[in-house]
Amino acid sequence: FAPGDEVRMRDRASDPWQQGVVESIRPSGKPVVLIKGQSRGYEWNCVELQQPEQKPASSSSGTAAEISALKAKNDQCDKTIRDQNERIKREKARGDELEKKLSNATTKVEELERELKYASPGSATKAGTAGSSAEVEKRLQTETDRRIEAERLLEQFKSSSERNAKILMSVYEEKDRLEAKLKELEKLKS
Repeated sequence: FAPGDEVRMRDRASDPWQQGVVESIRPSGKPVVLIKGQSRGYEWNCVELQQPEQKPASSSSGTAAEISALKAKNDQCDKTIRDQNERIKREKARGDELEKKLSNATTKVEELERELKYASPGSATKAGTAGSSAEVEKRLQTETDRRIEAERLLEQFKSSSERNAKILMSVYEEKDRLEAKLKELEKLKS
């Protein structure tokens, strides 16, 4: 499946088929389908490509209908590209935020490790801050846990960004294919 594909879908064999357009593809490979008149797409248990009606190539009305259908798919690709670019922009801001959190946590861990060097059991630290080595170790563990969590979130972010970039590339490829087919049909029409 590719964004813009016209499909029919249902969840159970006993359900009637519904018509829709593939809005995007999940990282799992499942299509997200948008039903006309709805603002949000959904995953379905059973999705099939709609087979376009085959008409003779000499039929100008058939070519016009094909051109119209391809233009609609092309418009859907444009919308998906805009949406995906917005998603990537939001993820970039989130990634910058996560990198800043990771940097802050790393700095705090380094400060506490230095402080721990000078801490003696049960007394104030020589670096001038109050706290026993046990207290510093506890704060160090807390900050280390925060740094590990920030690293984990940053890795998740990078993985998600890679998936979104792949989806965007597949939409651009589909758009290129549609535009080539449109040019071919418009040449046939004239």
